[in-house]
Amino acid sequence: MKLKANYRKGKPNIVKLFVGCLVRNGNKSRSERIRNEVFIMVRQQLFMAPIVIFEKAIENLKPEVTVKIKKIGGILYKIPCLLPTYQQYSFSNALVNNLC
Repeated sequence: MKLKANYRKGKPNIVKLFVGCLVRNGNKSRSERIRNEVFIMVRQQLFMAPIVIFEKAIENLKPEVTVKIKKIGGILYKIPCLLPTYQQYSFSNALVNNLC
């Protein structure tokens, strides 16, 4: 069973980014094969589109706000700042990769 190459338009291809982060020792084809097998198992057991489930899981992991330290008058303040979407995806991928 083959998966479509173009998952969704307008969004960064988070599935492709995730596989790129999973690659260790240059085994990208192995990472893609594992991803496809997991997606097939999810489709068979949950009867839902695995890409939608994957995107929802990544959306739940994404941090939207980070804290930056700003020094004003010799005192350090922690100021919450919004993260750009590419940093949100990279943080969520790093979190998932650290769990594996």
